Amino acid sequence: MLIERGDIAQYRSIQDLKSSGNLRKPGIISASEESYKFFDDFKFERLSSLHGKDVRMEQNNFLHTNPTFSMVPIEEYISAISKGETFEKDGREYYLSVYNIFKDFPHLVPDDMVQDVRKLKGLVEPLCWIGPKGTVTGLHADWPDNFLCQIQGRKRVMLIAPETAREMKRSDRFDPETTVYDYDIDTVDDPRMPKQFWDAATILVIEEGDILYIPQNWVHWVAGLSPTVSINLFFQTPIERMRFRAIEVLQRLSSALGVAYRENTHKAKQV
Repeated sequence: MLIERGDIAQYRSIQDLKSSGNLRKPGIISASEESYKFFDDFKFERLSSLHGKDVRMEQNNFLHTNPTFSMVPIEEYISAISKGETFEKDGREYYLSVYNIFKDFPHLVPDDMVQDVRKLKGLVEPLCWIGPKGTVTGLHADWPDNFLCQIQGRKRVMLIAPETAREMKRSDRFDPETTVYDYDIDTVDDPRMPKQFWDAATILVIEEGDILYIPQNWVHWVAGLSPTVSINLFFQTPIERMRFRAIEVLQRLSSALGVAYRENTHKAKQV
């Protein structure tokens, strides 16, 4: 972990985070402090053995552009990314986003960490991200709490508190259980987002083995600094789940009226 701007709490374990009572602010569990078996299972050399499933690839980022999609054998994609290459098809560059790898390959479910996360809130939904250097996840806030587990490679992450986010312009795009913000940024200090929000941001680089805790409604932006594999574990209470689902119904109604909305075909599997 490298702190580039701001400050962030550090913990020895998920239990240490829970005991701190500081669950409304981000924190990081360093690779040197906590170790889970699935971190080894998701290295490129292990993932290269996966085959027999086609995955939906995304070109462009839905959060700020209109993407196109293509189905590709997972082994072809992982082979290209593990070599440091981008994946191209028909002259277009694609990447794997919001992938429910645990539905296709249930033996990979990170049971060891899931059990620890359940002690915070009962419902846990894991998703996988595999991408080349330069992949950007646009500015957004997730409604559930989230552990971002950096399995392979490095990512730069920018975090903005909900209090500051109230002043930020929201996008009219909708993504399940997500608030999208109307700043299509590519790099740190990109002028397309006002300086006041950059000044309020915490910016850090997460390394292999790091676990970043992102509380619900904290705005974040993520950029891959190398080929990367990450697992997100989203977690929530049953009451939060019901509330999120009700809001999502309203979003679907908005989509029927022509508002941009992405149907999440890789919805996380509750484990």
